[in-house]
Amino acid sequence: MTARVETAAPSYQDGMCRGILTIEAEEGEAAGYRVYTGAFPAAEPGDRFSARMALYTIEDSEYRLAYYADGAFLEAEYLGEHQPLQSSNALKYRMTRLSRSMAQTVLHTLGQPYAGLISAMSIGDASFLSEELSLMFRRAGISHLLVVSGLHVTLASRTITGKRDRKGRFQRLRALLSMIFTVFLMGLVGMTPSVIRAGIAMLITDLGCFLFAAADPLTSLGIAGALLCMANPYAVCDLGFQLSFCACLGLLVCGWVINRAKQNGDDRPLREIALSLLGWVLPSVFAALFTLPVQLLQGLTVSGASVVGNLLTTWLSGPITIFGLLACGAGLLPNSSALVKLLLLPAGLCAKLLIALAKKAAALPFAVLPLPRTYTLFVLAFLAVLILLCVRLGRAGWLKVLLPVTLCTAGLFAALLGRDVVTIELAGASNNSCAVIRQNGQAVVLFRGGAANWNRVREQLAQQGIDRPDLVLDLRQEPSSGIPFDAEQVIRLEDLGSGAVTQVDWQKLQFSLMDQEEGNLVLLDAGGYLVAMHTGHPEFFREVRVDLLLAPSAVPQGIVPAALLADRIPLEQTSGAVVYCGFAPAAELRPGRSVRFLT
Repeated sequence: MTARVETAAPSYQDGMCRGILTIEAEEGEAAGYRVYTGAFPAAEPGDRFSARMALYTIEDSEYRLAYYADGAFLEAEYLGEHQPLQSSNALKYRMTRLSRSMAQTVLHTLGQPYAGLISAMSIGDASFLSEELSLMFRRAGISHLLVVSGLHVTLASRTITGKRDRKGRFQRLRALLSMIFTVFLMGLVGMTPSVIRAGIAMLITDLGCFLFAAADPLTSLGIAGALLCMANPYAVCDLGFQLSFCACLGLLVCGWVINRAKQNGDDRPLREIALSLLGWVLPSVFAALFTLPVQLLQGLTVSGASVVGNLLTTWLSGPITIFGLLACGAGLLPNSSALVKLLLLPAGLCAKLLIALAKKAAALPFAVLPLPRTYTLFVLAFLAVLILLCVRLGRAGWLKVLLPVTLCTAGLFAALLGRDVVTIELAGASNNSCAVIRQNGQAVVLFRGGAANWNRVREQLAQQGIDRPDLVLDLRQEPSSGIPFDAEQVIRLEDLGSGAVTQVDWQKLQFSLMDQEEGNLVLLDAGGYLVAMHTGHPEFFREVRVDLLLAPSAVPQGIVPAALLADRIPLEQTSGAVVYCGFAPAAELRPGRSVRFLT
């Protein structure tokens, strides 16, 4: 096959990339479809190569719709015989190379993490962002600043063309320059859904100068969504599409609320001050509320500090974006190193302040909210119906009482319903998963595998607002390398002594640790409900009956489970047990009461 690289990111295999490829030819015959590949030789967007590959349908996983949103409906497995070919010289790849060259200019002038931050906010190149910085911005609820969207496009366009009004001089010329610059920025960023949505809205606004008509924000938003879906109906499955459009809807509703408040009131000075404060605070509140359902449905980290984080940092995005763009453009000129340094100085200072403020917001105790997904979505739907009814009946004033009462009641019920509930989740490689056990905001990790598994466990704990687990039970047999577990206590079963059985109490749960020559076993007693996890091939002289066995590739002899929890692993034998499989399998236990499986 002859393939052209569309997107490339580091693969889980050393020296390889993963991403989207366009198959140009198949056995000498022309083709033109996209595929997802988990591993292919390192390359950049626009590079071409020939190789042997096998095609498969994309498995039904949590990433399937995301691949569809990128236009890839098949998965390709790289088999070898790689031959590099001449890179594509199409316009979009030239723009990608230009963007990468601009990012390198910033990287050579400024150190990390400031260079990566400026590149992401000004030209959309997030390849130099560290994972730690991205995680900090997610906890602070300001990760949208790292993606070029409507805020960045508007700031950049208005800075280049100046503020316009319908009666100003050269308004059409300025509108034309704004349209040209907007199209250029869209291509430079890489035509991501967020920048396409913002760019189309900006183009419609500028087009109004030629038609002597004002653009309607809701219509502009609808046109942008329709154009994206015309190219690919699965575009609505893209996470950036969903967050961007929901945030815009929130801002539109916020504007309607503020305008309604101004129209229905008097001109008292105190009221004017209150409305000004609301105009400063409410946009962040509405954007957070309207994107909350998407975050819950997609399993993202929900930040309780998003409003505070946005109020502290949004004003810094303007100078970072503008000076970053100017510095990137100046870097293309000969002998411009002094000018680039001069332009990056204010951008770097603002980036340093932005990171410091984001760190403060991410460190707040409510920065990560471990909200129960189904219950929270039900509460949000109930609040939406309540607000619509009050507005429809002309009783919007009732909301001043109903909203606080409803939220307090919902929070009280959530605390009562979630108390002492034991949640068991699998994390890590599907063929050798770990188990994360949570209760009352604390966690125990049953660990297997290597460093990649530990990184995945840490990510999963961070999504629940847990910085470090209380206890790590290391089930590995003769681990080849040590992992710096960040935990209050670590117990290695291999150190307990062969044949030893050790009891460990944690909160209201009890763990039995068994070390054998051929395998290790952890047995959890949660109010009489027995959960087991093993490594190797432990042997028992009599049957050990358990209610749930976690992530087995095969059921060991001597263990008789009533149910199995696994993630897409074909089990060699199940011994008649009920198998619960899924993308992110989990179980919720109410000790002594009930068990619920989430698959």
